[in-house]
Amino acid sequence: MLATPVVDRSRVVGNRLLAVLEAHDLRRLQPACTRVRLTRGDVLSTPGAQCRYAYFPVRGMIALLATTADGETVQVGLVGSDGVVGLPTVLHEGVSPFQVVVPISGEAYRVHVSTVLAEVRRHARFQQALLQHAHHQVTHMAHAAVCHRFHTVLQRLCVWLLTAADRTSADTLDVTQDLLAQLLGAHRTAVSVAATALQDRGVIRQRHARVQILQRAGLRARACSCYGSVVELTAPTIR
Repeated sequence: MLATPVVDRSRVVGNRLLAVLEAHDLRRLQPACTRVRLTRGDVLSTPGAQCRYAYFPVRGMIALLATTADGETVQVGLVGSDGVVGLPTVLHEGVSPFQVVVPISGEAYRVHVSTVLAEVRRHARFQQALLQHAHHQVTHMAHAAVCHRFHTVLQRLCVWLLTAADRTSADTLDVTQDLLAQLLGAHRTAVSVAATALQDRGVIRQRHARVQILQRAGLRARACSCYGSVVELTAPTIR
């Protein structure tokens, strides 16, 4: 299911990268931006597909998944209102190496790649911001590889919940265990065991495809050090 346009088209605000542009640039860009609704489970792109659009989230999150030939997946990137999905467009590749899915419903501005590239050529500051975001994404992928190899499902689940809460500014997350297993690259049973352990300790409450964080300190105490790296990567640095 692809993202669908939201009837009410608002001004282009709410995304940190788009905020780099001056007011008159945003006014010029606005007609090319379609505000779309992102629904949990939406697949925005598949590996090898041509990138026709870039997505600048304003609410919710978009995940980048690496996949195997057998269909196994693991999350290697997570994008919220701090970034953009479709970086191959910036690097003039045009083809996505990832499966791009929506784990947390929200909204984003969908912009054709040709428009994004025109803005990159026009504005050095916008180009710098996008390249900086690309660097952060590559660094995050390196951390994700280490985390997946050396840390437990429980630790990685804690990092994911904390990161999702940070990106959405919410302590209640609508996400299923099946999707969490897909994102974490783990069996659903392992995710269920980890989530139950957190619930038994009063750290979270899970019910009907919804996870409520009750104790952030409890999650941080059980998360691996990778969470600190995620926080550092998403801190505002654009000048």
